[in-house]
Amino acid sequence: MPNRHALAPLAGLAVLLSAAPALASFHLMKVEQAMGGVNGDMTQQVVQLRMRAAGQNLLGSAQARLIAHDAAGLNPVTLIVFPSNLAHAAQGDRILVVSSAFAAAHPGIADFTMTAVIPSAYLAAGRLTFEDSVGTIYWSLAWGGGSYTGSNTGSTTNDPDGNFGPPFAGPLPSGTAQTLRFSASDATGAAASTNNAADYAVTSGSAVLTNNAGTMLPLTGPLVDLAITKDDGRTSAAPLQTITYTIVASNSVASADVVGATVVDMPTSDLTGVTWTCSGSGGGTCTAGGVNAINDTVNLPMGAAVTYLLSGTVASQPRRLRNTATISPPSGFPDPNPGNNSATDEDVLVCGDTVVVPDGRVTDFTLSAFGTLSFGASLKIGNSYSAEFKNESGDDTPPGTLMMFSGDDGCGGTSTIVTRDTSGVDPVSGTASYRVSFTAAGVEPFFRARLSGSAVTIPITVSWSDTTMFSPAWSTNGGFDTFYSFQNTTGSTLNVTLTLFDTSGTVVSTASLAVPPGQTAATNTVTMGSDRNHTGTARLTHDGPPGAFVAEAAIANFSINPAYVQPVKFQAVREAR
Repeated sequence: MPNRHALAPLAGLAVLLSAAPALASFHLMKVEQAMGGVNGDMTQQVVQLRMRAAGQNLLGSAQARLIAHDAAGLNPVTLIVFPSNLAHAAQGDRILVVSSAFAAAHPGIADFTMTAVIPSAYLAAGRLTFEDSVGTIYWSLAWGGGSYTGSNTGSTTNDPDGNFGPPFAGPLPSGTAQTLRFSASDATGAAASTNNAADYAVTSGSAVLTNNAGTMLPLTGPLVDLAITKDDGRTSAAPLQTITYTIVASNSVASADVVGATVVDMPTSDLTGVTWTCSGSGGGTCTAGGVNAINDTVNLPMGAAVTYLLSGTVASQPRRLRNTATISPPSGFPDPNPGNNSATDEDVLVCGDTVVVPDGRVTDFTLSAFGTLSFGASLKIGNSYSAEFKNESGDDTPPGTLMMFSGDDGCGGTSTIVTRDTSGVDPVSGTASYRVSFTAAGVEPFFRARLSGSAVTIPITVSWSDTTMFSPAWSTNGGFDTFYSFQNTTGSTLNVTLTLFDTSGTVVSTASLAVPPGQTAATNTVTMGSDRNHTGTARLTHDGPPGAFVAEAAIANFSINPAYVQPVKFQAVREAR
């Protein structure tokens, strides 16, 4: 007769052995990604599982299943009872389960096809469970935050305390190509559940799905074409002037409906007392109004627009009146045409200046005793200039006190421009004159000069000259190079900068030379390290007065016999001589 006491331990061992294969079949599994629809099509749904350990591929043998529940955790809908096992069972391997509509749209990617979909009423708040045939919940994913009132409990196999809650705060994604994804650190797939609120997040962009064979499918979000325009209806503005910008943010008629786009406009301190209003058209909605910067969430159905009117007063000493508005689509809505998602309006600041033309013409003015004269000129950034202010009374009295301002200095009293006093350079202008040279640098092209008068009223003349010199061609094609010489015609050492541009206007090489008085400096494309087999144009700038340099250029090839030398014209475009 068998010894029952001896058989009892064997029976217990048999139970343990029979249970062990279960944890090596399908139990160690998580819901990695889930989506209730693709780009608003709620017939296209996806659930992606991931194996926490190796050997979790026996879903069919155990009749594992996915079940959806409503906001109260009730009214279960079985999405699938897995009909078969899978081939790949390494730790971290995935299982892709999709609806029939998704499978039709993306043939060949799914491992399994659902027999039912998550009801649309469950997408705002609900629960998805991964269970065995007797209802043991091995993974639970609930969403909807406080709107989900059902159970969050399950087995401790994948969650240490068996409580998968609290739920994820938002709905199950369905309007874009984003998924609700297990976002906790999980390089190998082994990570267990902490809670749904902490473990899950909506993907920052369109999701990438992976099936059991490792094939990846990047989803494509709803394509939108948002645009924004901005205009204040003027090209110049003065201090203390009121400016109103019209900003229109719109969505193309060929686009998808957009909920939650962001419009931003951040005026600088150069515009004060800013207020704005907004109205929608075509179904577009926005915040009715506000003060200071715009940072607004807008809804733009296809063909809709919202229009902002932003008003403010130009500051008393503005530096720059440049304002940009942008529109950004919400996450998951790619915009293939981002170039029209930003608009900038810039006005030239007119600081009470008399506008002069930098072509060397001489104009008469009267500088009153203790008075002020302001002048401004639109210059080309990168060119060199000379400005002269001369006392015409016949004595040696300086024409007041001079301050020069770059375009970037705006209407303020601080100067950042770097100038050279050329009053003592041939031809000497003497103490009765201010003559300065400079190269226009920065961003804003409207440069200014301010003369403050002394104790007497004096007549003056003013002239601005563009001293830049240009050559229409240089070449390094084949055996050719281009050679330059620059003769300083004055009695002072002056500085020149030669810049070579290619045919697209891109800088190829530069050379800066100090030229002694009355002497000549030379350079060429070889010395300058210019790329071979290129052509383009050349620009010469200098810090002397008008007419300070005579420049010569020639394209030559000395490797042929006879040598080929072709002079190239090099002259000033605007220069007073």
